Amino acid sequence: MKKFLSATLALFLVISLVGCGGNNQQTTPSNQIEVSISIIGLDGQTILPNTKTNVNEGENALAILKNVAAQNNIEVSVDEMSGFGEYVTGINGLNSGDNGQMSGWIYKVNDQSPNVGMGEYKVTGGENIAVEYTTSF
Repeated sequence: MKKFLSATLALFLVISLVGCGGNNQQTTPSNQIEVSISIIGLDGQTILPNTKTNVNEGENALAILKNVAAQNNIEVSVDEMSGFGEYVTGINGLNSGDNGQMSGWIYKVNDQSPNVGMGEYKVTGGENIAVEYTTSF
């Protein structure tokens, strides 16, 4: 009788532990969100087509640019601007000032120009970030 109770208890524990394991499917952590980003160079040249990526909620647009660019072997140069934070000065050798004093890199979120720099813009999910080269700031 003692062996039967011990075996029953052991079986019950095994079934309980297996049930606690949950499913083994990988899921996106709850703080992960999807955004998309593209890079458009001089004269509308596509450097990076619209690319979807999962990031942490609240990650800044500049970090997203750097990460996605690195994954796609795209060189991004950034300088610190006193009082303004980091500024994209070049992408794949196309630099600010290469096409006149008013040329350089800008960014838009959902076709709008934010009032903060890329390093300050925090994503919330679903944004479409476009980094574009302009010849007339």
